Amino acid sequence: MTRSSSSHTAHENHKAHSGSTDRLVPTLADTETSADLIPPKQRKREHWLHVIFYITLIGKGLFGLGQMASGIVVLVVPRHVWHQLAVKLTAGNTDNPVTAWLLHQTENLDSGIQLYAAIYMISHAATKIVLVWAVLKGKMWAYPWMMGFLAAFIIYQTYEIFARHSIFFLLLTIFDIFIVWLTRHEWNLQKRQRALKEAAAAAASDPASAERPDKPAD
Repeated sequence: MTRSSSSHTAHENHKAHSGSTDRLVPTLADTETSADLIPPKQRKREHWLHVIFYITLIGKGLFGLGQMASGIVVLVVPRHVWHQLAVKLTAGNTDNPVTAWLLHQTENLDSGIQLYAAIYMISHAATKIVLVWAVLKGKMWAYPWMMGFLAAFIIYQTYEIFARHSIFFLLLTIFDIFIVWLTRHEWNLQKRQRALKEAAAAAASDPASAERPDKPAD
């Protein structure tokens, strides 16, 4: 390969990568342009991991929006309204232990507990939304923060599994562990991709360094 063709190839690689960070959700092409990044035999697997990662990420973001809306509702709706709503939903039936518990909780709802629940839901949702947005925008700092955020809830959910023997928390924990693995996998992929982009940019700006003749043997 001549020096000029090497420079041209590096320039084309750089052009292929440029603009990918401007997209909200990178396409598969952004992670497949170089065999150094993803070997051809692994591209089908990486394609599906990439798709699943962004689907789950967007799902968590949408869930966060719903959680924030719920937190705002909990914050602004007066306590007596919650009890009236519970009475209408349960028809005042205290024979069923679930409905009896719901009526008791809403009747004795403390303003401090209501405020705490609302702040918890809103802050948790806001953190999730910000992190999801940052990861979708390719912000490298967001990946470890996302893993740490999920790890904190995995620890809490593990406690709930053993304390309450909750199947729901068990399934949620398995799902979150899978998302942590996907996030770490995608983070490593993005780091390798950026390293290749920097190498391509350096080769395009300094063609002489793209290919140097080997040192002659002594």
